[in-house]
Amino acid sequence: MEKNKYITTKTGLNKLIQELEERKGDIRKQIADRIEKATAIGDLSENAAYTAALEDQQMNETKILELEDLVKKAQIKKGARGDTKVDLGEIVTIKEKGGDKEITFTIVSEQEADPLEKKYSLSSPLGSAVFEKKLNDSVTVQLPAGKKVFTIVKIV
Repeated sequence: MEKNKYITTKTGLNKLIQELEERKGDIRKQIADRIEKATAIGDLSENAAYTAALEDQQMNETKILELEDLVKKAQIKKGARGDTKVDLGEIVTIKEKGGDKEITFTIVSEQEADPLEKKYSLSSPLGSAVFEKKLNDSVTVQLPAGKKVFTIVKIV
């Protein structure tokens, strides 16, 4: 990935924008309210609630800057549906060599990755193994259980 680009899907960009808006709005307000309540208690030098709220504020502001940077650098990847190679945003089905079980997942950006929803990033073992491969290609994936060989049986 180029330094000045963040490749993502439209869904991924929308999630970043939504999180950014929440952090600039509701989360900032909640933290400000916590700081105000902690300040009202009095002595700030030994006020754990005040210290925790300030730390949360700093983390939130850092995350806001990070999200703003990602949104600014975002480039929506539109897979060339006419080609047969696996690309970002596509749904891939693979089948283990010698087995019957199929695994279907979506290739997404790192920010969108969610293994519970079967969304794997390009830097994950499965994502990197199938990226830019074609239908019926065999891929070897290093999994915790060892190396496994799969065949790409469907690209949508």
